[in-house]
Amino acid sequence: MTTPAVRALKVRFPDAKVSFLTEAPSDEIFRNNSFVDEILCYNRRYKLYEHIKFIQELRKKRFDIVIDFFCNPRSAQIAFLSGAKYRIGFNFRGRSVFYTHKISLSDVRETYSPFHKLALLAPLGIETKDCKLEFPCSAQDYQYAEQLIDKWKIAKNDFIIALCPASKHKEHVWPAENLAWVADNLIETYSAKILFICGPGEEEFINDVKHSMQRVDMTIMDDKIPTLSLAKLRALFEKINLYIGNDSGLAHIAISAGTPTVIVFGQSDPSNWMPPESMLHKFVEYDPGCKKNCNIKKCRQYRCVTDVDKKIYLCKIMELIEKLGLNRRDR
Repeated sequence: MTTPAVRALKVRFPDAKVSFLTEAPSDEIFRNNSFVDEILCYNRRYKLYEHIKFIQELRKKRFDIVIDFFCNPRSAQIAFLSGAKYRIGFNFRGRSVFYTHKISLSDVRETYSPFHKLALLAPLGIETKDCKLEFPCSAQDYQYAEQLIDKWKIAKNDFIIALCPASKHKEHVWPAENLAWVADNLIETYSAKILFICGPGEEEFINDVKHSMQRVDMTIMDDKIPTLSLAKLRALFEKINLYIGNDSGLAHIAISAGTPTVIVFGQSDPSNWMPPESMLHKFVEYDPGCKKNCNIKKCRQYRCVTDVDKKIYLCKIMELIEKLGLNRRDR
């Protein structure tokens, strides 16, 4: 979500040296990004002496400006301790004291998250509506994706749908039997092949969907997908015709690849996480009447996601397939 802001920053100040501080594996997003000159990796498990050493090394770089896109307590402190004369962040309670320039999030009219990041560039005189996500890959990443395509014997005209049923947040997990029903219908209607994707330790989500499917024979592989780096997964998404599943970080990677997406949202507000008015990226949601005043810590039913109608979701997917001609053999 920060890539549009980083791009805008470098375009405005092409001679500036831009360093991006993040954690693994998110650093992969900027490894091949031409708008970033240096990647700095922080480990939140640093012991005190390691943290102090990291700050000392940071101060040696003598940054002129620090923009805190994360704005959590730790990143705000790091921004302050960096020694930069100018420090920009949101005026969140308990954190704004660390910044010299404070931006009010309530003043940002657009709800899509990249616009929130772009708002932090206002003190530098930068204004843009270009919110296209970027995740450049290396030639090795694309080569690996091709090897997987060959391994799975995917033909050029196969209609491939990637499906991620996993999420670490219960309020984002749509019932496995619903995803199975949708997958079976897409197989029957379009002769689609389903490629399951998940992260390490999330294989149970895939198994739950498979156990409820009637057409498991049309899945790409019987065993789990190999553990992929984010960059290799991004390269693979360019080979996929459609991405469906729960609200998760994988959806943003698919969007950055230009892969059409249809996402099931639960407690989260889709307007924060989906490109506005997009022809390629759609979503479904359900409000049981409590989303506006949600107290997710006390919720045990998660009706906002479990009660999303599977027929509505399938219709939304089929509409996108037909409109974009995703299943055409001559695509």
